[in-house]
Amino acid sequence: MTDGKLEYVIFGTEAQAKIHNAMTVRNNLYDALEYAGQVTEAAKSHRKELKKEKEERLEKKFLMKRRKA
Repeated sequence: MTDGKLEYVIFGTEAQAKIHNAMTVRNNLYDALEYAGQVTEAAKSHRKELKKEKEERLEKKFLMKRRKA
């Protein structure tokens, strides 16, 4: 997790008295949920960048038409 300036890391442990074969599934689920969050953030960032590029193209097109007139 980050706030744009710092990276935050939270470490946790889970103790178990006996071997539990589903623990690997649980760990993979945690990883998958974290990855899904990263994908969502990347998509949001990508959409924002595309919007910015589109606005720049429209502005450039507008200025070119204005110069011709």
